[in-house]
Amino acid sequence: MKFSWKWLKTLVNLENVTLSGLITQLTLAGIEVENVEEKPDIQDITLTIHVTTNRSDVSCLIGVAREVATLFNLRLYKSVRQAHTKNDIMLADLAIKSNSLLDINVSKIQELEPHLSPNWLKYRLKGCGIASSNLYTDVTNYINIKWGQDIDIFDPYYKNNFFCVTVPEYRKRDIRRAIDVVEEIGRIYGFEKFIHKIPQYKKRGSFSKINIVMKSIRLKLRSMGLHEIVSYSLQNRSNNRAVNLYNPLIEEQSKLRNSLIYNLLDAREYNLKQAALCLECFEIGRVFHKTANTITEQINVAGLIGSPSFSRRSWSNKSESLSWFQAKGMLEELFETLKVEVVWKKHEDDLCKQYDIKNSSMFHTHRIAIVGNRKDQKQIGLLGQIHSRHNSSFSINHNVYVFEINLLYLIEAINKKSSQHLQYVFQPYSNYPSITRDISCKIGQHENAKSIKEKILKTKNSLIESVEILSEYKDINYNEAEYTRNLTLRIQYRAYNRTLNDNDIRCIDNEIEQILEKSKT
Repeated sequence: MKFSWKWLKTLVNLENVTLSGLITQLTLAGIEVENVEEKPDIQDITLTIHVTTNRSDVSCLIGVAREVATLFNLRLYKSVRQAHTKNDIMLADLAIKSNSLLDINVSKIQELEPHLSPNWLKYRLKGCGIASSNLYTDVTNYINIKWGQDIDIFDPYYKNNFFCVTVPEYRKRDIRRAIDVVEEIGRIYGFEKFIHKIPQYKKRGSFSKINIVMKSIRLKLRSMGLHEIVSYSLQNRSNNRAVNLYNPLIEEQSKLRNSLIYNLLDAREYNLKQAALCLECFEIGRVFHKTANTITEQINVAGLIGSPSFSRRSWSNKSESLSWFQAKGMLEELFETLKVEVVWKKHEDDLCKQYDIKNSSMFHTHRIAIVGNRKDQKQIGLLGQIHSRHNSSFSINHNVYVFEINLLYLIEAINKKSSQHLQYVFQPYSNYPSITRDISCKIGQHENAKSIKEKILKTKNSLIESVEILSEYKDINYNEAEYTRNLTLRIQYRAYNRTLNDNDIRCIDNEIEQILEKSKT
């Protein structure tokens, strides 16, 4: 329970009592003071005490004032008394014939305008750790803190057939919510008198956008062969951004996680120790980050990929582990499925700190990249290869890659209007044979192999089917003025309606020769 030091001094005379003396006496009396928070903006101090189940009498400020007056042999101010109000609405007016509901107290306040709460009321509530909302809510909170009495204030012009209920002392433990009052009325009135009819609800429910994206991610990662795991949000890895629990059950679960990567590595290590198969897995879960003044919560998706026998070039060759480009391609395939437009950036140590990675030594030096939103360059996630020095600690002897992505930032990068990454073009194939020419030439220092290829294709000669670059050699023995490069191209000719003759081939060769001659200068 939180209460205001300044408010307490208006209930009992504490001129000769210091704050430290009050804390000591309350603690010795069995009422532990858990926290003391200064609030200079209102010149007040907020005290947080722990109320045990056998001392519910000190769960309100009046109860605390009585306890303090008893401990220091003081008297309460005369203003500390609870006024008795008259019941303005009789039970007969409520059409309830039962002696069990004589404790209902309904009072009507007229000519009350919904102005803003006065400053003194705002300061009293702020001193107790409650932000001001509106006049009705503030009055309700004020009475609850001071007297421990739950009330309900409503406007009869907007709420018809509603009434306030005063819960007696002997029913406070089981009647706490509005639904509890409804249940009590139904019990007295008789449940057998209720009409057995379910109300119709025409509005159809729908999934939120984040749930739709999560479902798509699950389906895609499962289709890639990854297993989904669910792990605890509690751990014992400490860092500057870790959120500590005040009263953990065990030391191993004393902090909230701020990354999913270590949970995936622990799951893989556990499966290997149990002689299970190589585990490739992913998890979608919540992580927590602590900054200077706030604690943020977000949903991340993380994955661990890599197996000793991911692929092989042929049946006669040995199987090979997952390469960096294959791992990057798997992640790009996921982005393509979701229509997410990303850019790949070089990693920085400051960016890695967001994912509970102390520094880039966790990953291979040249095998870590940051994924960003193409529109605003905002960081979405991270992909990296676990360094070999860490593989031994996790019982891993092959390449392993991990990624972690902020799900909300990923949704922001989705562009529904974007086309697919792969553009499939369907065209008829020719039934006639092709002719292949391997051409070697020299090009100038201002040309490159790609530009030569583009110039040949731009001739728009329908008989040129494809151009392939076989090799490019640079001659470093010449001086800069005579610097040239040797280029070898493989060009394929084909017609769709006939077999090519010598005249066709000669015309194509002449066009290509003219392009290559211009490229020498």
